[in-house]
Amino acid sequence: MHGGSNAAAVRLAWDAVGVYPPPPPNDPIQLTDDVTKGDQDATLGNIQPYTLDTGAGHTVTCATSGGSDGDADLYLRFGAEAEVNPNSTINECGSFSWTSNESCTTGAAPSNDTLYAAVHAYSSYTDLTITCTISDAPICTLSGEGESCRTGADCCSGSCSGGKPSRRVCLS
Repeated sequence: MHGGSNAAAVRLAWDAVGVYPPPPPNDPIQLTDDVTKGDQDATLGNIQPYTLDTGAGHTVTCATSGGSDGDADLYLRFGAEAEVNPNSTINECGSFSWTSNESCTTGAAPSNDTLYAAVHAYSSYTDLTITCTISDAPICTLSGEGESCRTGADCCSGSCSGGKPSRRVCLS
């Protein structure tokens, strides 16, 4: 039922109406602090993961820029793959404009951890660059424990939790 000629017939039917399977996942690309990685290209729907080793208490700013074509969106998260979702409650931050020029800054890293970045091709792009820069965490002027937040980047602790956006609070 799930293989053989039935599977081939289903694939042909989906192809005929222009529905194609998603591309296979890409391997993460290791980034180095303050070193630009260029010549990145992707087709519609593609997700390119990146990783950057960080130290506890550091913030990270990542920025993408591209040629005049396409729309690449940027998402960051400590400790696990970033979720490609503008409404994510688990990412540190996300940047999703109409272009490939994106930037976002995390809160302080909770531990010696890996930062995971994901660049999502909302539309196909060429010649994208990505740069992530690690900084010492400044004296915090963000929200403290129990105060409202949207993402971890709003909190001194770097951690925001809760369900609906109006009910999220900074954790310790």
